[in-house]
Amino acid sequence: MKTNILIIALSFSVLFNNPTAITIGKIQKEQNKIQNQATVTPEQTVRSFIFWYSKNMQRLNNIQLVNQLQAPAKPYYVNKANVAIYLAELKKSGFLSNKFLNSIEHYIGMCNENLLKTKQIEGPPEGFDMDMILLTQDYESNIKLLNQGKITRLTKNKVRFTFDSEDFLVFSLSQGKGKWLIDSIE
Repeated sequence: MKTNILIIALSFSVLFNNPTAITIGKIQKEQNKIQNQATVTPEQTVRSFIFWYSKNMQRLNNIQLVNQLQAPAKPYYVNKANVAIYLAELKKSGFLSNKFLNSIEHYIGMCNENLLKTKQIEGPPEGFDMDMILLTQDYESNIKLLNQGKITRLTKNKVRFTFDSEDFLVFSLSQGKGKWLIDSIE
């Protein structure tokens, strides 16, 4: 009994003195707070998703969706295991509907068919030369504007996010299980 109490006490000591555990705990609390706020309106869902994406974009874009073997040159092809990881990470955000995730998966599948047909061996893989969420090749400049953008409700379930005077995205949302989810981004 005394041993169990000592182990529990030491575990709490390690947990609360471990900065990594504290940081992960803070991140999870912030994520839960953001997801809870997102259930109120489509605008809040879009704003929360954009905040989440700005914090996770680099990590998501580092998931290698296409295998590009250089020596000897072999045709590019989609890495299905990494696509599953990418989709799972997007789903974990809590802001995207299955409809949205299925459309991304379908798009990647179509790109893979094209890669297999054309046997591309150099250059950016066709269909993967842009950010699939922000729908732009110039996402690095737009990422700076993500947290400054303006959100406007267009209809009951459509929201426009304006980066600057020229660039914008339209989000279509649906409500399910008491929260708004993003179905498409155009």
